[in-house]
Amino acid sequence: MPCTTILVGKKASFDGSTIVARNEDSSNGEFCPKRFVSVDPAGKTSYTSVISHLTVPLPQGGVRYTAMPNADLKEGLWEEAGFNARNVGMSATETLTTNERVLAADPLVRYDATTGTPGGIGEEDIITLVLPYVATAREGVARFGALLEQYGTYEANGVIISDVDDTIMITQAPVPWKAAYNLLFLDPKKKASVPGMSVLFTRIADLFPGAPFFYLSTSPWNVESSIRNFITDHGFPEGPLLLRDLDPRPKTFVPTGPQHKLEFAEQLMADFPDMKFILVGDDGQKDPTTYATIARRYPGRVLAIVIRELSPRESTGLASVTGVTSTQPTPVTDVPVFTGTTGSNILKTMLPYLKTVLR
Repeated sequence: MPCTTILVGKKASFDGSTIVARNEDSSNGEFCPKRFVSVDPAGKTSYTSVISHLTVPLPQGGVRYTAMPNADLKEGLWEEAGFNARNVGMSATETLTTNERVLAADPLVRYDATTGTPGGIGEEDIITLVLPYVATAREGVARFGALLEQYGTYEANGVIISDVDDTIMITQAPVPWKAAYNLLFLDPKKKASVPGMSVLFTRIADLFPGAPFFYLSTSPWNVESSIRNFITDHGFPEGPLLLRDLDPRPKTFVPTGPQHKLEFAEQLMADFPDMKFILVGDDGQKDPTTYATIARRYPGRVLAIVIRELSPRESTGLASVTGVTSTQPTPVTDVPVFTGTTGSNILKTMLPYLKTVLR
């Protein structure tokens, strides 16, 4: 029987409680005996995992918490679930998987016995490293994310963190945790905008008065308000959002990010047959290839393609990855393509061209 997780937010429960439940799976019908304990982390300065041979320094000020570690500790603690003295609860983990494209850009970090190189963190370690040191569920997301960024992970898992206000499930996959945290929990006023990009958009709006701006994104409709606030707070021109449904079905039934963008772009071409478009994206997904496809299918309808170049940290979540890149090459097309790391850089080369278009 696979792991099953049930999450109930305070607005969905009868008495306003947050509720978390999870069962334990077993592929062969055998289950590891567990204990129920109360743990005081006072005086502990470091933690070493059995599976990964990874030593992680522990902060001071941890509070007492309950846990359900293995009865036999030869394979590590595996504390699994508990509540701390600040009424924050955690369940770790529910097994997940990720795709090969993500792993190619940011591989799992496993222990190398031949060199003695430690692995990343995993189910064995998460409760021990996070639960005693957080006061809210959102603090738990932030600490867990910081640990993932620093040490990596040797597996993909779902982790549940709950307090009196929030019930949160985050994925322990190599890169997406940061995107999920930034999108769902970071104050829109604190989210960073690409330098100069709102200036670029505003300048285009000045050159083409009345031209609509369509914001086409692979983000789900669930975060529409967050994206809308971001557009307003950072001075981007207002315009309709074209997002996609959040759907757990296999991707053979649900459009991928590039398919979603291509389908909406083609719909816009059909809905506005006399309109010409400037396509703006970045090289972190498939925008260059997608936009080149659109320009090829609709000759004369695309004035220009703008591709912002991402840094290695933006594209993979790491400061640098030798020999690995997740960015896409500049599209090959007859349409002018303008690239740069900031909106200001792009504007310098693009502005003279747009002025010639208007003559």
